[in-house]
Amino acid sequence: MSITEELLDRITGYLNKNGITAKDRIQIGFSGGPDSTVLFFLLKQLQNEFHYSLQALYVDHGIRSEEIIKKEIEGAEDIASTIGCPLVVEHIPPGEIENNARAEGRSIEDLAREYRYRIFRNQMEISGMNYTALGHNLDDNVETLIMRVFQGAGIEGLKGIPSRRDGFLRPLLPVERFLIEECAEENGLKPLLDETNNELLYLRNRIRKELLPLVAGIFPGYRRSIVNLGRKMEAASEYIDLGMKDRITGITADGALNVPVHEFETLLPFERMKLLYESWDIWDAKPFEKLSYRTIESLLYKKDLPSGRILLSGGAYVLEQRGGMIWWNRLVVLFKKSYLRVVSPGVVSIPGNLRLEVIPHGGIPVKSDVWLENGRINGPVVIRSRKPGDFIDLSGGRKKIKKLYSEWKIPEGDRWQIPVVCDRNGIIAILGEPFGYRNRVASVHRVQKSKAADNILILRAYME
Repeated sequence: MSITEELLDRITGYLNKNGITAKDRIQIGFSGGPDSTVLFFLLKQLQNEFHYSLQALYVDHGIRSEEIIKKEIEGAEDIASTIGCPLVVEHIPPGEIENNARAEGRSIEDLAREYRYRIFRNQMEISGMNYTALGHNLDDNVETLIMRVFQGAGIEGLKGIPSRRDGFLRPLLPVERFLIEECAEENGLKPLLDETNNELLYLRNRIRKELLPLVAGIFPGYRRSIVNLGRKMEAASEYIDLGMKDRITGITADGALNVPVHEFETLLPFERMKLLYESWDIWDAKPFEKLSYRTIESLLYKKDLPSGRILLSGGAYVLEQRGGMIWWNRLVVLFKKSYLRVVSPGVVSIPGNLRLEVIPHGGIPVKSDVWLENGRINGPVVIRSRKPGDFIDLSGGRKKIKKLYSEWKIPEGDRWQIPVVCDRNGIIAILGEPFGYRNRVASVHRVQKSKAADNILILRAYME
């Protein structure tokens, strides 16, 4: 049996299992790369058997140069013409994703994915498609799972990429990348080569090119083991959901926890955690914004919840107890001789006539600016007063903020005004410049200001 015949058999089984029939209309998320090209080809081969409608959709993210995009779209059109299927092309305005990523303190990679899926859904509505087929393969799933392990994901995250969810189909998910590439060669297909797949700016590329070769050297069979981990987590998730079915009543559309406070207090820590995460996904306006475990950890073990606002670790969000229910809310608070603000584009006012300007790159750099690379930030970014025990990891080693302020000879009563910039991973920088001291930036966040600034966020603090 040829590789093509083997993959056709696999996809036939997948389509039958998922009930695909002649009434279905499928669009393919088509980049022109090996995975989506082979999926495109195989689904076209099976069209006469299943009689579904088929079209391909190419998304220009507006990130690369006009010359490269033009060449890639021409290549995608040639492949679609060879396969014999219509191709729809959607454009995102040049620079929009990069500008928004800088402004929101997010990675270009994550935001591009959000834009892409939004376009998939919109085009499904416009064209009357009820499914989008994507070319994710076994290697993609392994990379995703390994990334989530190091990011501290829970059971839901460790399930990996779903083979089907919310109208998205992934027929090639169990197939290894080398088989897909051999299938392309076997059929004379000529996929496009994406140069960004070699750029180490993107996290997934770094995992693929730097981390996985090291893992393979120690654990040669890691791919199958990691996939099995995902299957075990999927089974565990189903079991837990079944057990919690009668334990938790649900969540309202606006993100309220649909459980009385006294019942919430009887839940086990894991049950509380699951409820908080699920309500967050409904309430938060940005589905790709993460709720860290550290933010909610203290709430998991409280025997009695306080009334009113419940301040969570990390400082960007609160839970509010109203009428015996619990609600999410964003946090902007000011305490006596203490403050906390969530950093957002524009100018942030800080007590004591201090201002923090958040600047997308493009203005004239000032020597006192703090440059941060979006890809290294685990947002949201918060600016606040010092807290007991705070420290910053500098190139010369770890330093307590209290000791740093002592060296600067800042009076004890004025130290609360010095801005501390942090994300979910810890302290990013101390902004001393407005007070006559040098800014201190954590070593992992130091950026050479001569560096190309496509992925840079600039913080500028000054006295008004």
